[in-house]
Amino acid sequence: MKTIIFANGEIPSHPKAIEALQEATYIVCCDGAINNLMNLGFYPTIIIGDLDSISEDYLKEFKNIIVEDKDEEYNDLQKAIRFCISKNWVDIIILGAFGIREDHSLANISIMLQYGNPKLYDNQMFRFKMITNSGEFTPIYGTTTFTSYCKQQVSIFSFDKNTKLTFQGLKYPVSNRSFHYLWEGSLNEALTESFTIECSGGEVLIYQAY
Repeated sequence: MKTIIFANGEIPSHPKAIEALQEATYIVCCDGAINNLMNLGFYPTIIIGDLDSISEDYLKEFKNIIVEDKDEEYNDLQKAIRFCISKNWVDIIILGAFGIREDHSLANISIMLQYGNPKLYDNQMFRFKMITNSGEFTPIYGTTTFTSYCKQQVSIFSFDKNTKLTFQGLKYPVSNRSFHYLWEGSLNEALTESFTIECSGGEVLIYQAY
């Protein structure tokens, strides 16, 4: 069962994003994003947030599926993720979390990286992916193989300088190396239909361009 979290950033338009919406079992909509979701022709399973940016008409129409959460310690994306985790919805795709404001985009990536870490849940894995209109981000916390295609553009971002990385199947190989800056693993390229990132724990973010 796949869950979509629909955030209030750039409106998803890429076919992969629309396909994800079509295949979703649940759509958890951050409150201010309901206009964009409805304009795309999809209906929410749940609307969650502090409800400060949703119209009175939608408040009435969706009153039975609204979860009001005014906790100021968390933003709407965090509230949506925490709701999904409480329901044990483990396969989560985030849409609309990128674009418009760069600081929001970076914060949302960091949120996904944090909540995807199995150390938070006694090693239970919640699988996260963020789909944008140009590619997709996937957080990993151990060795992972990705489906790809020849010459796909790939970037690897390591957030822990103690993490040792090895790349297999990429144009610019890396062997047992630590990165100290985010740019060091960027702008690589897949050689075949798959590649593998070996990592010794830590938090690593993989970007695959379409």
